[in-house]
Amino acid sequence: MDTKFLIFIVFVFIASFFALEALYYWWVKRFGAESTRLKSRIEHITSHDLDRNAYQGILKNRYATNQSAFNQFLFKLSTTKKLDALLLHSGELWTIAKFFRMTALSAFVAGFVCLLLNFNIAIVLLAALLATLIPLLYVLRAKNKRLDKFEEQLPEAIDTICRSLKAGHAFNSAFTLVGEELADPIATEFRITMEENNLGININEAMQNLAERVPLTDLKFFVVAVLIQRETGGNLAEILGNISNIIRERFKLRRQIGVMTAEGRLSAKILGAMPIIMLMIMSALNPTYAPLMFNSPTGIYSLKIAAVMMILGFIWMRSIINIKM
Repeated sequence: MDTKFLIFIVFVFIASFFALEALYYWWVKRFGAESTRLKSRIEHITSHDLDRNAYQGILKNRYATNQSAFNQFLFKLSTTKKLDALLLHSGELWTIAKFFRMTALSAFVAGFVCLLLNFNIAIVLLAALLATLIPLLYVLRAKNKRLDKFEEQLPEAIDTICRSLKAGHAFNSAFTLVGEELADPIATEFRITMEENNLGININEAMQNLAERVPLTDLKFFVVAVLIQRETGGNLAEILGNISNIIRERFKLRRQIGVMTAEGRLSAKILGAMPIIMLMIMSALNPTYAPLMFNSPTGIYSLKIAAVMMILGFIWMRSIINIKM
């Protein structure tokens, strides 16, 4: 082999090595864990006033809508009050009026699409009716996702308060530190609590408002422990440390249960998908197989019974593997 060609290969290898190394250091500096954490802290510090103004603005809009007669009527209904609480818990900052607009828009889009596809009026109405559930399902999913993340952050927030108290800081300063150092959603809720206190609301009432905005059992334990300690005295850092350990043990137990029930959850998914997959395979192998089932009254009746039994079986298996703690 030519010597010049070997030297060229060596130089290409060295250049590629340094290029990959430079790319690696650039990636670590731009997207590494330390860089991401520092960037997150800077964003929280710079966006503090923006988040506060956004939350205050949505509260003004939410209660300003009560001035109209229609909204006054809506807020007198118990269902509307529950919906308003659900919107607050989701963290989406939607008003009741926006929720109803999104519901109407979903129904209109679904009905319009079905009309374009030349479905009959019954299917159009059914699709529009089902589409009205899309905003509600979206809000419920956002609420569950937000509460799960809040619950995961709660032990770290309690530990931060404990360390601050042991360092000699006051409780309000330790509480403020959580809103400045941690990520959302727990940082936003803790900042709102301290801002309520700064605006003249008693810290006990502000913490009770926190428990109402975030309906978690662990957070209620935290709030109750703080309120009792403020009334009776005691070592708050030790009490909060015990609560943090209990929450972490519950998470550990929940993960163990998730591992132990993984087989059951996988079995439920496989059994639920197997009839559909087998129908597709049989239809591909024998195109005359499926029409015999769908074009006869007996076949349609059998499909309805099978669908009901599958739904009941899915609910039954879910109740078995879903252990409440």
